[in-house]
This record gives sequence, structure tokens and C-alpha cells, in this order.
Amino acid sequence: MAMKDSKIRRGSKSTVSEKEKRLAPRIQFHLDVVVRGLKGVKQVNNFSTGGVFIQNEPSSSSFKRGDKIELVTRLPLEKRIMLIKAQVAHVTSKGMGVQFLDVHGPCAQAIQSNFEVFRTTVPLPAP
Repeated sequence: MAMKDSKIRRGSKSTVSEKEKRLAPRIQFHLDVVVRGLKGVKQVNNFSTGGVFIQNEPSSSSFKRGDKIELVTRLPLEKRIMLIKAQVAHVTSKGMGVQFLDVHGPCAQAIQSNFEVFRTTVPLPAP
């Protein structure tokens, strides 16, 4: 459903505000993730069908906007570990926002179903 809504917005004549460029709503969500190229397990603190925000110490990351990365994680409703390709959308002093790339089939279904289940149980962050 969220993907359908984002396509509608993208095709409309109205523009997304400069402050809010996300194509999909996010929820507060805590998840362990390994980012290939970084040491240790990192924490996701928000999640959408299009990407996640990963907490990280600025000194430990050499990633910059546009870098392609790989995430290794297991979503709560899934039994298998997933490898997800992503691209760094922005980097802040608290971490980095990443956008999922080339997500299809079972991986896309897993992301969508986890988002739908937790969206109804977890409060959306304030705008």
C-alpha cells in the first residue's frame, strides 16, 4: 500500500517539500544490522519500505551520500537472514539514512509485511 501511495505522489503535479523528501512513511523501529565495510553490529532506529536510518558514530564511517552499501539483517517476522543492497541518501552526526536498491520478490515482500505489521503497533514519529 505504501509503495502504491508513493507512486501516486511521484506522478502528481505537487512537489515534495524540501524538508520531507521521503517517498514512504517511516516508523520508529529498532533492529540490529551489519553494514559491510563497518565493524560491529549497528542499530536501525527507523524503518520504511524504502529504507532505514542506521545509527553510527561519525568517526567510524567513511560513507558519503551516493555510496552503495550492503546490509545484513534479519527482520523480526522472518526466519532467514537477508542481504539488502542500499545507497546512502544522507549522512548526519548521528548516522546515515539509506535507500534500498533492487529489492524484489521475497525480500520486498518481507520488508512490506514487516512494515505493515509494525506500523499498526508502533507510533509514527512526529512530523
